[in-house]
Amino acid sequence: MKKRTLTFILTTTLITGLLSACGNSSTSDSVTVPSNNSSQKSEVICLTDTVAESVNIDYSINTYAPVNDFGYRLFQESLDGTTNPVLSPVSAYIALTMAGNGANGATKDEFLKLLGENGEMTTLSDDMINRFSYDTENLKLNLSNSAWIDDEFTPKQEWLNTISSLYDAQAYHANLSTSEAMDAMNQWVCDHTQGLIKKMIEKPLDEKARLVLFNTLYFKSTWRDPFIHEMTYNQTFTTTEGKEKETAMMHQNKVYFDYLANDQVDGVILPYADSNLAFIALKSKSNTSIRDYCSSLTAEAISSLLNEKQESTYMNLTLPKFDITFDQILNDSLINMGLQTAFDEAKADFTDLGTTKQDGNLYIDLVRQKANIRLDEEGTEAAAATEVAMVEATSLDIEQPVNVTFDQPFLYMIMDMDNQIPLFIGIIDNPDA
Repeated sequence: MKKRTLTFILTTTLITGLLSACGNSSTSDSVTVPSNNSSQKSEVICLTDTVAESVNIDYSINTYAPVNDFGYRLFQESLDGTTNPVLSPVSAYIALTMAGNGANGATKDEFLKLLGENGEMTTLSDDMINRFSYDTENLKLNLSNSAWIDDEFTPKQEWLNTISSLYDAQAYHANLSTSEAMDAMNQWVCDHTQGLIKKMIEKPLDEKARLVLFNTLYFKSTWRDPFIHEMTYNQTFTTTEGKEKETAMMHQNKVYFDYLANDQVDGVILPYADSNLAFIALKSKSNTSIRDYCSSLTAEAISSLLNEKQESTYMNLTLPKFDITFDQILNDSLINMGLQTAFDEAKADFTDLGTTKQDGNLYIDLVRQKANIRLDEEGTEAAAATEVAMVEATSLDIEQPVNVTFDQPFLYMIMDMDNQIPLFIGIIDNPDA
């Protein structure tokens, strides 16, 4: 049996400042692309604008546990010692469920076990795509999806209808192994990340590639309580390697923020303006490192911590500025989590996606996520973990603010506080790396 690859690329982006544009052109419904095999030109055609049919589902969301459990497990699995890791569980979840809708048999069972039983993965994805859509003066949050289909592959109409109606995905048809197709895909990513990610694919895809799925998450928000530029100055930050570095630290003195604490960590919740989203920062308060804490991180542990928060704690806050780029392959992490047959050339079953002209077998070749995170005085696209050393709130002297200083490695999250969904999870080992 001939083998054909199904490639996923998750382009997760976080941004706080204005960025340069991608160029004068944008990905349109029909882009001319030269063929590898002739001088004739083929087109990148937007299938979902012309052939997709509406799909309606009725549902109610009782729990976001499948999303949250998946997110913390994937973050644990992806930790490999690389500096300043960051992951968007929401982006990974949605991109994978697009593929899961085309899986069958044992492959489908693994998707359901990992992402949610009884059709939850589709309803949760549809809900989050609508829930996390903001375009206001203080908050821009958008999830975008696309499927790029090779000329040698014919997708099933039902799958196209699903990704178009429930995922708002654009589907394009092209010869995926051409450099022109690569440029068109990079243009789409650039357009949907406001220029933050300009080159997701560095070289033309293998000639056996039959389908590429993209998910982008663009987030830009101001703080509810911005930092003052004049209060930013250099202080010492001790990195994971134990090196002391002078780092630009932002400060807010004599302010009130919700405080988090248990036997293992201290933390703070910094709300964003005009939304239920917040930046959560946590730092180890024991002899164990923040990475050791993350090795056993669960949705239940975070929920317990949030539910026991000490509201409006009087404090002096110190937080480093940072600008982080992170690129990772998630194949091994997902295999370790149970998504095994999907990556197996012989056992993968994606027959509900469609068929190849040569009747080859589709399998997942690559799952990749790329992020750029910038945090400054006005706002952030990522969360930062915070070092807090405090006694119980009931014993605090209101005239003596607690010093909350992030001068060593910390865990951070951007969180939907209503449902405790982590949009992003990361660790700052070195803010200047």
